[in-house]
Amino acid sequence: MDSFKATLTTQSSAGEVSTETKATLWYAKDDKYRIEYKESEYLDETTMVWDGSEYTVYNESSNTVYKMDSSDDQDMGMDMNFFESLGTGLEEANLTYEGTATVDGHETHVLEVHGETEDNATSMIYLDADNYIPRKSVSETSYDGETISSSTIFSDIAINCVSDDTFTFEAPEDAEVVDMTEDDSDSDDSSSDDGNNWDGGESDQSDEWDDCEEEMNDDDAKEGDSDSDGA
Repeated sequence: MDSFKATLTTQSSAGEVSTETKATLWYAKDDKYRIEYKESEYLDETTMVWDGSEYTVYNESSNTVYKMDSSDDQDMGMDMNFFESLGTGLEEANLTYEGTATVDGHETHVLEVHGETEDNATSMIYLDADNYIPRKSVSETSYDGETISSSTIFSDIAINCVSDDTFTFEAPEDAEVVDMTEDDSDSDDSSSDDGNNWDGGESDQSDEWDDCEEEMNDDDAKEGDSDSDGA
């Protein structure tokens, strides 16, 4: 498996406040990824891209592009790598295997993650038994006496249909570009120059998703045939 694409539906709650976010994720094995938020209270119509060396964040409503390196996201308190956010500090956490569970009709292996932090954060990660892609993640933490929980479901998963062009972001020609990379000594001057370097036009992701859906539907059909044969 070189890459995959999935729809992410996240439900979060903090006290009496609850939110739901829907996004599309493209991911490649060299840790490149792209997330497009379509239904989100705080990130609506926002695209985040990591091409292996630089972050690009585009907000459609403000028509603004932010370019950041790997240190800027830490300074801003942002966790851009989605899979790191599934279980904070996995190398230092206590992992336990909790057996198997069925998520949306798929058998998964269940991992429980206990972080060694004061907020007593715990996470449950459900990995597909066939390909180890996450099918679900659940996290819970305590902050200032309040419990914060989040649950993410991965659906519409398609494998090996993501091209490398996915991680090259094309912004509209009239977008404002804010360059926040470390080697940018004069962000004001470079912002206007960089604006001319962004190719205009819409993203090709919708066409690629059609291809992914076709591949995914073919796989589902095969699974249905095999189930019928087994019956």
